[in-house]
Amino acid sequence: MDNKLEGTEGTDLLIRCTAEGGKPPPDVKVTILDGTGSNGIKEVNYTIPTISRDYHRRTIVCKATSNAFNISMTATAHIYLNLKPLTPIFNSKEISTEETEPLRVSCISYGSRPAATFTWSIGGKDVTSNSAASQPVTESNDTKTVTSTLTASVNRSHTNQIIICRASNTVGSVSVGKNLDVKYAPSIDVSNYTLLNSDGSTSILCIPSGNPNVYTYYKWQHMSPYGQLIRELDGNKILTLPNVRDEFKYQDSGVYVCTASNGVISSNGNLKQIGSSFITINAIPVFTVDNTEYTYGELGKSLDLSVHVYSGTKLTSVKWFKENYQVISSSDKYSVAETQNTVDVRFHNKVIKFDGYRVTLTITNITLDDFSSYVLQVANTIEQPVVYKKYMEPVGM
Repeated sequence: MDNKLEGTEGTDLLIRCTAEGGKPPPDVKVTILDGTGSNGIKEVNYTIPTISRDYHRRTIVCKATSNAFNISMTATAHIYLNLKPLTPIFNSKEISTEETEPLRVSCISYGSRPAATFTWSIGGKDVTSNSAASQPVTESNDTKTVTSTLTASVNRSHTNQIIICRASNTVGSVSVGKNLDVKYAPSIDVSNYTLLNSDGSTSILCIPSGNPNVYTYYKWQHMSPYGQLIRELDGNKILTLPNVRDEFKYQDSGVYVCTASNGVISSNGNLKQIGSSFITINAIPVFTVDNTEYTYGELGKSLDLSVHVYSGTKLTSVKWFKENYQVISSSDKYSVAETQNTVDVRFHNKVIKFDGYRVTLTITNITLDDFSSYVLQVANTIEQPVVYKKYMEPVGM
């Protein structure tokens, strides 16, 4: 019997012990140090079925005894098994990274003989090509320890996918899997409203979506459509607008910007993320601060009387009056035009630019009778008309 017996974990291992010569033939006994064994005359065949890794490097004793001469001879050997890798171990309890950083994780295989090779997958997709293994280390029990390190680019779509490390050799394979936690900066949605000025208080909801989902909120900003800051407001996930009188409620229209952070840097390098939405308050029209009360004309020429109006909804009624009489806009003398225009309007004590309307009365062939006062009456879906008085005077007055 050789002093080294090779076998494979999970298969049957046959141990044969033979004594040569002797008359009468000697008794032969095979003993494994766990106490099991078998005996016979001259030769013993002992099978360990589906041998387990517990037998690796165990000592076997073969003993031949002759009763005729009261002598014995022994030989020893050790079992060396090809062993399936033990379940690999990740180098950290939690596997996480940020979306802007590559994932770097290691997996260690122990107890393998011969050394294990590795395969990796994330969400069922093979990513082994992004990994590298260390040189095997031979342990004192003649097994191999190998470390494989995966470096891969991941994004938010990989969050909660399973990352699997599989160690394999000629005996078999075994794997370990964990949830992948990809941290990413939030995208932010802001609720969108169109409200009547009689709706009372207005609450605007900020909805960040990131990982982790714990957020720090900063001051809300109320902006014009052209990027002008109107005011800053205290709030967190919910912004409740201060109550104002109905005639000033239109001033709550505009772009509301929510700023929040979950501590993760975004791909553009920002810690704070923003989201915005346009809030429209439908109120009666407002004549804007860029209007002038007087317009000057010349006899025999034409003149445009223009008035700027802010309205959250489309104007539904436009009427011009000269003194107390409505102007017939379809006549050769007068024509009325309504165009969208950028206007200067007062919002919360600031004059800002907003989208509004220019309403124009064109008067042709001016006569002395045309130098008079004119009134513009407009209304929108609120159906409460408002008026603006404008004067036309001769040039030079």
